[in-house]
Amino acid sequence: MGEVPTGDEGRWVEVGRLEDLPTDRGVCVDGVAVFRINDEVVARRDACPHRGGSLAAGRVVDGVVTCPLHWWRFDLRTGHRLGAPDVELPGRRVRVVDGVVWVLVPPPPPKRSMREILLDAAREGS
Repeated sequence: MGEVPTGDEGRWVEVGRLEDLPTDRGVCVDGVAVFRINDEVVARRDACPHRGGSLAAGRVVDGVVTCPLHWWRFDLRTGHRLGAPDVELPGRRVRVVDGVVWVLVPPPPPKRSMREILLDAAREGS
């Protein structure tokens, strides 16, 4: 897989050829779930907001993915949870170049020391 650095926005990571992507589940790349719905490609954060289940491992039917942990269902095109549209999966940018799918993976959060974590926790508690 290739990778192209892009700076603060994240980095573009090669997912694979469009025709090789499954249509009944997703592919996870660095915390981003990439789905093929017919010839359209969408990408969402891989972690379900309920309990963090991998949505790429969930079953996809008619553009809707079901979380394998607790059966929450999301419309992949909009990111909204079915029956609870206020719950939404963040989208990620994708592009297809010459039949190859690329996804923009966000940068990792900045590393924090244990001291910083404890100080923040103490501030929140006061």
